[in-house]
Amino acid sequence: MNPNRRSLLTVALLAVTSTTARANPPASPAPVAPVEPAAPELVPQEIADFRVMLRRLRIYLLHAGRGTRHFGDVGEGEQLWFVLPSCRAVSPEDERRDPCPIDRLEVSAVGGGAVRVGRMTTTLDGEVPRRVQAVAVEAGTRIVRVRMVTPSGNTRFDGVIRVADFGELPVPVGARTATGFALDFREYPGR
Repeated sequence: MNPNRRSLLTVALLAVTSTTARANPPASPAPVAPVEPAAPELVPQEIADFRVMLRRLRIYLLHAGRGTRHFGDVGEGEQLWFVLPSCRAVSPEDERRDPCPIDRLEVSAVGGGAVRVGRMTTTLDGEVPRRVQAVAVEAGTRIVRVRMVTPSGNTRFDGVIRVADFGELPVPVGARTATGFALDFREYPGR
């Protein structure tokens, strides 16, 4: 074949191919729906480890049973009592000590159910005020989240436990009184 003719044929083929490609562009890929990221899974801690972590903050976690009203009427669920360290005035002898390590306690149900948090109750350990927070966990609640918040609003502790493990917690030591419950603070020493 003549080299000029071969060149003309090649140019003609390229022109036809180019025109066909413009007339029938390749199909674009099907749009892909955005994938929502999976919600982070909260893994409950072992209750013994949870208690040890709270104990390091000088907080005692007690299982008071169902529907007690010793520290306020918080409802008919399983009650937890948190014995918290007291807030004290700043001491010039010990400026490093945090005068109020925990300002408030936030307890909530995770994945269904409900939790009712009562008012913080101040009790006395001799002459030293101590605070107790009662919480009622309603039936149907499987997991509970506990946050300890400092006076400045920072989270000091955040943990998740199973309601099924409440039976492993100690019961309160003390005695009923006409107005509530007197904790035996020898069992729950302060700072």
